[in-house]
Amino acid sequence: MNNDNERLKKGLEEIRKAESLDILTLNNQNGQVIVRSRNPSVSGDSQAQDKLVSKVLSDLFIIKEIIAKHGADIWVEPRENGNSFVFQIQKVF
Repeated sequence: MNNDNERLKKGLEEIRKAESLDILTLNNQNGQVIVRSRNPSVSGDSQAQDKLVSKVLSDLFIIKEIIAKHGADIWVEPRENGNSFVFQIQKVF
């Protein structure tokens, strides 16, 4: 588990620098902080009340529910310049 956290910290910092971001925080689906790029020793607090975090979590949940209604799943695939959210829905005639 500790090795996973170190990999997350390193990866988050690389993304933050590559994208020229001041801060970058990884949260779980409930808004709880998993790791911060700028202050990785502080985690476990919730950002669920933050308007931007709340909006993103809400939108992702709604998108996931719509996709699931159609019998599909959504996943993340790494790309050269970031990650892509991918889903497939079968067309039924």
